[in-house]
Amino acid sequence: MSVDGKVYFVRCKSKVKAKFLTVVLNADCMLRSLCSTRESVNNFGTFLWYKIPIPRFDSTKKNHTNLVKLYARAYDTVEKTYETNMSIQKARIYTRVKHYRTRV
Repeated sequence: MSVDGKVYFVRCKSKVKAKFLTVVLNADCMLRSLCSTRESVNNFGTFLWYKIPIPRFDSTKKNHTNLVKLYARAYDTVEKTYETNMSIQKARIYTRVKHYRTRV
């Protein structure tokens, strides 16, 4: 999430917990909550961690584990789309280079 151009790094004990936190922090409602905590024109991040109740990951809660599964699906989709687009881009470049070489 980046509201004011800053990136926040949070150390997590596992990848599952990191994925859960990523989903929570990037939710639309989190942006609204973040904006409501702003006490200074210069700094969003000072109060973020104290004023917004961010739940801890609990593997026994189905909605927590479902969020992690959705994260994984979204990540895979983006990765496949990126790879497909890169393959298309490489093919276009190859075609252009090949066309250029035949013209010269």
